Amino acid sequence: MKRKKIVITISLLIISFGLFLLSYNYFMEQKLAVYNSMNLQLYSLEGPEEEDLSVQVEVNDIEGEEEPVPEVSGREYIATLKIPAISLNLGLVSPDSPYNNVDSNITIISPSDMPDVEKGNLIIAGHSGTGYLAFFRNLYRLQIGAQASVTYNGVQYNYRLVDIYFEEKTGYVSIHRDQNKKTLTLITCTKDNDTMQTIYIFEATE
Repeated sequence: MKRKKIVITISLLIISFGLFLLSYNYFMEQKLAVYNSMNLQLYSLEGPEEEDLSVQVEVNDIEGEEEPVPEVSGREYIATLKIPAISLNLGLVSPDSPYNNVDSNITIISPSDMPDVEKGNLIIAGHSGTGYLAFFRNLYRLQIGAQASVTYNGVQYNYRLVDIYFEEKTGYVSIHRDQNKKTLTLITCTKDNDTMQTIYIFEATE
């Protein structure tokens, strides 16, 4: 009987811990959604070398617990990224901001050009996976032809997905694009693969 009570107690502790993790992740996702929504509203009120090289990035799948998310102060957006096919609508902070890292937000990677640069390439990295910081968790659903837009300085720049390719995680990513076209590049970890990352190449449609 004593052994049965111990087993029941341990089982209840395991279940309670599992429920805590699920609840924690849910509430952190809701908190980030509120932050993003607030900043998108603020942003909307405010108004307005060669690229084929290796870019050093570190984008890892998020599993389990992450560090606490910084407060909204200082997280002002300079641009927004929208991908209607996966209901993605996220803000971008300045490349110089301390929040411009994959453990706080989607991230502008150097070297990048903002959308108003002719024939430039805006490179953005973000986490995939299941954690509350997995902003790019649904990129794997995109198909060639998917539309995206970046709003910057009050101007909306429209893009179309033209290429998807994979590379091993080495700390570097090779960007393969048409140098004569304005480009948006998104980088994240490959779904269900711990050793690969996926690169999505969008070209401007203007």
